[in-house]
Amino acid sequence: MSLGLGPIARLHTRGLYRLLNSRFSWFVDLKVSLEAKEELRFWAEKLVLYNGHRFWNAPSAVRVVFSDASGLGYGGYMVEHGCHVAQGQWTEHERGKSSTWRELAAVVRVLGAFASKLAGNRVKWCTDNQNVIEPEWIPRAENELADYFSRLIDYDDWSLNPAMFQTLNNLWGAYTVDRFASSQNSQLLRFNSRFWDAATEAVDTFTVNWKGENNWLCPPVYLIPRALGHARNCNCEGTIIVPQWRSAVFWPLLVGREGQFYSFVKDHWYIDASPGLVLPDILTTEIWQEIGAYKDPQLAHLSKALPDTVLKARADATVKKYLGAFNRWSRWAEPKTEITSFPVSTTQFVLYLQHVGEATKSKAAVVEAVNAISWIQRMAGQEEVSHNGLVKLVMEGLQRQLARPKEKKESITVEMLQEKVDAMSKTPSLSEVRLAAICLLAFAGFLRFSEIAGIRCCDVTISATKMVLNIVSSQTDQFRQGDQVPMARSGSVTCPVAMMERYIKLGRLELSSTGCLFRPLVHTKNGESLRPTGSISYTRLREIVMDKLKNLGYDPNRYGLHSFRAGGATAAANAPGLKDRLFKRHGRWKSESAKDGYVKDSEERRLEVSKRIGL
Repeated sequence: MSLGLGPIARLHTRGLYRLLNSRFSWFVDLKVSLEAKEELRFWAEKLVLYNGHRFWNAPSAVRVVFSDASGLGYGGYMVEHGCHVAQGQWTEHERGKSSTWRELAAVVRVLGAFASKLAGNRVKWCTDNQNVIEPEWIPRAENELADYFSRLIDYDDWSLNPAMFQTLNNLWGAYTVDRFASSQNSQLLRFNSRFWDAATEAVDTFTVNWKGENNWLCPPVYLIPRALGHARNCNCEGTIIVPQWRSAVFWPLLVGREGQFYSFVKDHWYIDASPGLVLPDILTTEIWQEIGAYKDPQLAHLSKALPDTVLKARADATVKKYLGAFNRWSRWAEPKTEITSFPVSTTQFVLYLQHVGEATKSKAAVVEAVNAISWIQRMAGQEEVSHNGLVKLVMEGLQRQLARPKEKKESITVEMLQEKVDAMSKTPSLSEVRLAAICLLAFAGFLRFSEIAGIRCCDVTISATKMVLNIVSSQTDQFRQGDQVPMARSGSVTCPVAMMERYIKLGRLELSSTGCLFRPLVHTKNGESLRPTGSISYTRLREIVMDKLKNLGYDPNRYGLHSFRAGGATAAANAPGLKDRLFKRHGRWKSESAKDGYVKDSEERRLEVSKRIGL
């Protein structure tokens, strides 16, 4: 019976076998025991349920799949003439799920990715979570490859903002296939992927002929040359997204020596660092739908250019900051089913403001959130949250709660600059002269770091009596009209003009060049030299300045790069006879309050107040 019914036969035939073993002949009568009767009754009722046990073991699986999940994502592979890989990342909401949920989701998604390959086959599935699947549990040590894929972060798995994609799709589409994508970031229903995916049309897009399609190409940077070559070999049409890196290996494949795109590039569009069309959902609002509804070619062209023009009302840095604040609001709202990120509800937004205040302990973060959402609503033609009375009260309340005394950095003094110049060696290196020139220039010109980094060689004019800097853009120059900052020769060791001439000579700079004036250094066995391109970074300059102050015996924590602008303004404000109008013009301040915030009056001048009140 065991052969036909399995192990259950042994458990429920013991009494019957004892009865049979008590016989001394096949022809004798036996008295059936109570135990044997119970077993006969069991089989009369249950036989139908246990009938059908296999006479032999099941055939071995013809497909073997391993899967695993981590806190970052999932991964799996199928062993069949090589290794087919399925991999993906969890969303922020999915990362908060239990490990068992993630393991189950990994099985489902890997199974979906390999469905076409596994259909009609017996599959052996291996995972290291015993709660997930019955067929075969394996120790984690034997599931290392799937575990590796689950922790793999594909940093090249990126895509263009959907709003920007839609704009290009309207301009040059309609696109038919997204050639470099995954199920998480595909812009189109049809896509090719790096790993196996449930909805992908092909794994490894370079094995597919792109001809006959309007291809959307957003490849990893390292694959741009190969993508261009494959597109040319297929003689296909499409749009490719590439960074504007003129020094990159792929740039000569697109642009000739004259700086013009090759003839196979039919059209191009430079996307600004803060483009007007990366804003989620805004272009779908009623006002923009109406603007974009015109069929006339000239009106359609104007409507497409309008969003970018609207964004130019704010500086690029401001737009970038507001976009970041809006994205933080969207991420906070996403997992909450009762809250929608756009359009913004006032009753929901005040709860977010409370969250920002509690999480950041920063007044600036609260104000930034209000300004960013208001800016988004203004462009969308909606009522702004900043005009709402409740929002104003919440913002004022948080500002009072989070108020802290300001700890302003100290100002650099003329004496400190003299110490710095005196500490230079007799034959100073290029790095020493560069630092001295930056410090003296920032002090004498009341310069911010952004202005220092933006100075080009051609922005400097030097004569026998003076030096003039052309400031192309400034924080207070909203309409980019530019400004000029003159500096006189002083004849002293701290003369900014003389130090600038030394720097230009040591760095072998040409004042006709459009390259940055203060560039990073290259250290070789032959000494120091300036890099041909690029500008010194804020982090590096601050590090150098703080090290120098520490070596001179000052506490670097009390100073910053803005200390030079504040120090120059303070020295000028306390200088007798200097007209306030010239002082304000030199520092490019638009208001008296902004200017006064940089000035630290000397004690002698402050004592003049009490001396002149007649006591």
